[in-house]
Amino acid sequence: MMTKPGAWVSALLLVSSLGCGDDDGGGDGPLPDGSIDPSDVTYHADIVPLIQRECLTCHVEGGIGPFRLDSYDAVVDQSASVISAVNSGYMPPWQPNRDCGEFVGERGLSAEERATFVAWNAGGLQEGDPADAPPPPEDELVDFTPTHVAAIGDGGYTADVTRPDDYRCFVLDAPVDETRYLTGSWVEPGQKEIVHHVLVYAVPPEDAGAVDAANGADGTIGYTCFGGPTPDSETGVPPTQLGAWVPGQLPNILPEGRGVRIEAGSRIVMQVHYNTLEVSPGPDETEFQMVLTTDEPEILIETKPMPILDLEIEAGESDVTHTRVFRNWQDTPVTITTLSAHMHLLGTQFSARWQPAIGGTGEEMCLLEIPEWDFQWQQGYRRPQDSPVVLQPGEGIEVSCTYDNSAVNQPVVNGVQVPPSDVTWGEGTLDEMCILYISREVPFAERVAPVDTCAALDDCRTECGDSLDCVYACDALNTRDRECQNCATTQLVSCVTDTTTCGLQWLGVGDCLRNCIVNVNILDGNLASCLSTECGSQYDAMITCTDEMLAAGTCDEYVSECSVGLGSGS
Repeated sequence: MMTKPGAWVSALLLVSSLGCGDDDGGGDGPLPDGSIDPSDVTYHADIVPLIQRECLTCHVEGGIGPFRLDSYDAVVDQSASVISAVNSGYMPPWQPNRDCGEFVGERGLSAEERATFVAWNAGGLQEGDPADAPPPPEDELVDFTPTHVAAIGDGGYTADVTRPDDYRCFVLDAPVDETRYLTGSWVEPGQKEIVHHVLVYAVPPEDAGAVDAANGADGTIGYTCFGGPTPDSETGVPPTQLGAWVPGQLPNILPEGRGVRIEAGSRIVMQVHYNTLEVSPGPDETEFQMVLTTDEPEILIETKPMPILDLEIEAGESDVTHTRVFRNWQDTPVTITTLSAHMHLLGTQFSARWQPAIGGTGEEMCLLEIPEWDFQWQQGYRRPQDSPVVLQPGEGIEVSCTYDNSAVNQPVVNGVQVPPSDVTWGEGTLDEMCILYISREVPFAERVAPVDTCAALDDCRTECGDSLDCVYACDALNTRDRECQNCATTQLVSCVTDTTTCGLQWLGVGDCLRNCIVNVNILDGNLASCLSTECGSQYDAMITCTDEMLAAGTCDEYVSECSVGLGSGS
């Protein structure tokens, strides 16, 4: 069993923090001093409208909130907790800095609204006249009719009460026999009082075997998962996200002409976070409702991770920050509609900031900032449809994650706080991650069936001769599938290592080369543009030496493992 220090003390506030309302209630700020007469504030006239707007998606009978707030007596009974949480800004929950970025469904109370709660308390919690209260809120109706519904099945899953936070993945019985496109989704929680949040993924065919092997391996439906849904993933980076749910969330219906591709042979995996602190769980049959079609959309919505993989967080360090810039190395803009942060238990702060092109103009701009990271509270933050983030060619996003690996910030395992240890990237609970997920729009015509990049490698070799820079810039290789481009680089490194030729030149460009490869594999674009801009003279020296190797045929045997080789003699 694993918890954070003090989790049992703060659990009630923690559980109640998820999704209490989804209207834009304004930003935080200092409370007005003496601006409200406490004798004028009553429950029915002044408090009920705010509670209806911000709290009743959680704090109702059967909701995940630890107490009800749907009546005068209920609110008065919890008034000390309510006033404290509201006055501090802890409730209603909204993790992002309100001065950074613009998002749909922002929650929160304005400074004046929070002052209203304080004044009501100071005035003796007056009830007032019920006739002054607005009518009860009606459920928002959304025209959502699924074509397919997939539930946990097998009688449901009963959450493990030895884990106050139980993360379980379920392989859903969904049609994956042919490529389909998701245009709408909705998660219907089975047990709303313990389902904290839900994430749904399309695990690609190449990872389906690992998912199938893990499913039910411990004798219970599904399998335990924490960092991501794919067991034994080499990178630990979760695959394409199809849907998500937090209390108060409405069905996600994509704009006309848009869809998310689900490749034939994929597995649809639903990760459910159960919180069992206050409720004895019964069988949960949470279901994922989908609108699926085989019709090709005009625009594909793709979820991509921007990960900082080389994390090193030394034991005992209380303030460790890792930062990386991911740039658009395409010659066309990248349109981003949703931003989502991901770290584990040691994370304390997260930020994503727009950066101008190298040598370009413009001040950096905040896109998403979470000043107090909480692993239990994760969601995607969607930009207004008319205000996406647009990365022009050369522009980038700086991702920054800060961690506290000191003794006081360690998780508790089986009742004992673990000692600090060096932490690196990994999927495990005690490992760490730093990822900015982006959902971007891509014209369908740019995402045709993957080309045979090994054949393209041969074509590029014919076009470029012995110029590696030309091969890296070759349009036929700068596509979604970079398997052979990546293979050629790997084999050239092996050649350099074995022959001890150009070793210093490749070593000098090593970190920059790795960063560029990760960058273009995520955001697409021209590898040569990234290398020549970000690696500078070190890249020039590596290219000069390597081209001589290619002309001499030194690495033909190595690169032929990928295709017919890059050397002129192949």
